[in-house]
Amino acid sequence: MKKSLVTVGVLLAIVLFSVVPCFGEEQNFSAAWIQEAGVFRIFSLQVGSDHFEADFSVSVGNSGEIYFSLISAVASYYGTNYSSWDGEAICTPVVNLGSANSFWMKLKIVSNNGSSVFKLSDWYVNGPKNFGPAFPGGDLEKISIFSNVAMICGAGNTVQEIAVADSEAIDLTDMKALIVVSGIMFYAEYDWDGTLIGIHLYSDYKERLQYYASFIKQKDKIRYAYIFDEPELRAFQCGISLKEMLDMVDLAIDAVNQVFPGVVTVGVMATTKEDLKNETVFGFTVSANAYAEYRIPKWGVVGIDVYPQQLFLYDGCGDCSMQDFFNVWSRYMENLKNNMLSGQKILLVPGTYEADYSISISTEDHLAQLDFFREKAQDSRVEIVMPFLWKTTGSTSRGLSELPAEVLQGWEDFGRELCGK
Repeated sequence: MKKSLVTVGVLLAIVLFSVVPCFGEEQNFSAAWIQEAGVFRIFSLQVGSDHFEADFSVSVGNSGEIYFSLISAVASYYGTNYSSWDGEAICTPVVNLGSANSFWMKLKIVSNNGSSVFKLSDWYVNGPKNFGPAFPGGDLEKISIFSNVAMICGAGNTVQEIAVADSEAIDLTDMKALIVVSGIMFYAEYDWDGTLIGIHLYSDYKERLQYYASFIKQKDKIRYAYIFDEPELRAFQCGISLKEMLDMVDLAIDAVNQVFPGVVTVGVMATTKEDLKNETVFGFTVSANAYAEYRIPKWGVVGIDVYPQQLFLYDGCGDCSMQDFFNVWSRYMENLKNNMLSGQKILLVPGTYEADYSISISTEDHLAQLDFFREKAQDSRVEIVMPFLWKTTGSTSRGLSELPAEVLQGWEDFGRELCGK
């Protein structure tokens, strides 16, 4: 039966029967957003490893199926040969519907005899997510063009110095602030030779956090608070039980919830539960009973640290190809999802850096990683995408801001797609 089209502003909506994520099983859908003029602009069309900006005309079949006929295409990131598109399915972010939704769809080619025609096989409408590279430093204005989250991590030797630096940074941006409060509540203990031998909560950690909060002028801008990084590895590194470490993290979470009500707590894990059956993990001795004590702290948003630049650390790396990375990352993400608490959301942390101590990543591999996370970000549980990292710091030789221009441009475009800019 033919479906009638109903005009909504300058867009045409066809009633949706069902919504499934991108890359779902192929189905006939009687649903799409299309421009009333009949020309559909796809700003980031992905075909294999190539990306294009393309114009299509749109038509509706007798059973309500949606067809897109190619009018023209111009390479936007890289790649030029759109005349060779074959029968492989493509998945693409399409248009930004104001600040309300980003629209993704999957097309499958049905004709390529000089006039490429695609059939809509899957589509997914998602509200804007949160995006912002880690450790932007003083480049808040630069990243605000394509980000809506700013990691605020001020330097200082005292609580007051850190708080004042953070408050000044928060005042400079309209983005949601993700404050880093690890150093406010925790301190590290070192041996005479610089070896880490202990991680502790300050005895007055609650008072320190309250004192920190007293200097923040615009608390309403704070959306997230980063609590602690990789607690399992820190426990093994300094020889304390995993339970003791995770209990401290949960106490810190409780303090943030009390001092900053409504702010969402964030942290990342570094291992899977299965890793803790081994005697060592990443060179550290696994503490007794760690497998039984493994759990994810009660953060509101949780992520994993797995980077292609450090694949040599993981079993089954093979030749350390990007496919190895995809496999390892997927295994770690599956573990995370299997152990997440009810209501927890996901933080994606792509590795967007180069370092002397790590595997060198080619431009092609950087772009392959971008495509991988573009797909993974469509999971409804993903709340934040935070590429690690923006600026060169410490032993990192190049952050995202200094990677090849097409890599930087690709991540900036992805950020705009996610947060509706």
